[in-house]
Amino acid sequence: MDSNAPTKVKSTGDDLFTVGEHVKWKDTEGFVNFICDEYITICVCSYTKDDPHCLHRTEKVCVLCYSQYWDEVEREEQE
Repeated sequence: MDSNAPTKVKSTGDDLFTVGEHVKWKDTEGFVNFICDEYITICVCSYTKDDPHCLHRTEKVCVLCYSQYWDEVEREEQE
């Protein structure tokens, strides 16, 4: 997760997104990776590179969801 990202931000109503929270938006399912006032990113895939000399060993594939679509984002129930 991005250590520079704020951990919470207000969305519509009293709901809050939290970094690491599992969500679903349209056909996209993953966890919230970054939050700001304009958008959130949803991480749909992450993998580790085989190259031991690379700067960042873990890569993340994220989808951008702008704030006007936050009312369409569903929270996943944690068991």
